[in-house]
Amino acid sequence: MIVYFSKMYQAIPALQELYKKTGGVMITTRLSTLLKVKRNFPSTDIRLVKEYFPDWWPTKKLMRQADVIVTGSPNKNFLSQFSAKKIMIFHGTYAYAGQEELNTLKHFDYLFSIGPRMTNYLTQGGYKDKVIESGYFPFLSFKSFDSKQKKEMYRSLNLSPSNKTILYMPMDNPLGSWDVMVEKLLKETPKEYNLILRPHPSMAVKMNIGRQLELRRIKSLCKNRGNTVLDLTDHPLSSIFNITDLIICDGASSPEESLFYKIPIMFVESEITSKNKVTETLNKKGFEQVYIKKLLSIYDCGVCTSPNDKIEEKIKQAFDGDKQKLTKQEEYFEWVFKDREKQRQKDAISFISNLN
Repeated sequence: MIVYFSKMYQAIPALQELYKKTGGVMITTRLSTLLKVKRNFPSTDIRLVKEYFPDWWPTKKLMRQADVIVTGSPNKNFLSQFSAKKIMIFHGTYAYAGQEELNTLKHFDYLFSIGPRMTNYLTQGGYKDKVIESGYFPFLSFKSFDSKQKKEMYRSLNLSPSNKTILYMPMDNPLGSWDVMVEKLLKETPKEYNLILRPHPSMAVKMNIGRQLELRRIKSLCKNRGNTVLDLTDHPLSSIFNITDLIICDGASSPEESLFYKIPIMFVESEITSKNKVTETLNKKGFEQVYIKKLLSIYDCGVCTSPNDKIEEKIKQAFDGDKQKLTKQEEYFEWVFKDREKQRQKDAISFISNLN
């Protein structure tokens, strides 16, 4: 039996792609994750477990009986008690992962690498014998829409199909630019553009009172602007990418994933998301300068802006683009993911099934 385990919802879409092919059961420790999965993937068999549940509890027994446990984050303290083969898939691109993160992977039997950059990282970290070239599982859901599908997507989001669409995807607070950019975008983005606001998935799951009030206010601003939607992971990211003409982001996995569709990118460089800040963070984590330089080359794949810039001018600049940026996008994509083919993912799914 195969168990797919995740505490946080962020890893679920990647795990879901495997679950659909192999079957099994999905287990989480968080009620918020369970409810979100039931809403977005109603056919998924997902169950709740708590670390303090006794061993005779049904979900604990399932995990003890499992042949394979597949997860999207280390969860070492909890998973180490189970004898099943353990597989780590990476639901993000882990660009900033360093030695500290490597140390959390020792209990896994297999580490599924998304591409050349990660394979090199894991191999240098001493895990060569555990690495499986799996590709990036979220890409299994990345398809190109025809005109009819795009029209339906515009309709479901209540956006104008005649407008170009801008997608804003920041990192989670406190590292992301949401607090300094979201209202600026709502006020200053010309109304000739559709605007999709898609905050980090954790914002949709961890709904405390303060966040609920904030999102209620943002929804009101969206309604006033028109052709604007606040998407709290209600739609698959691949579906949104299919109608996106420009992505605005501030780092993490989002800009790297968007390279699959060759979408123009605008990077927000705020006080905490600038290239200098990223460099400072990576230096503290002990990264080599060659790696840092290569990682920062993603900024050459698009246009940079700041909370002080005029958004309209920057949007125009991003859309104008040039062929050199497209070339740089492809070079960066190959470094991270290798290719857009999906054979590695299919082979990895067969590998998991054979362990069952």
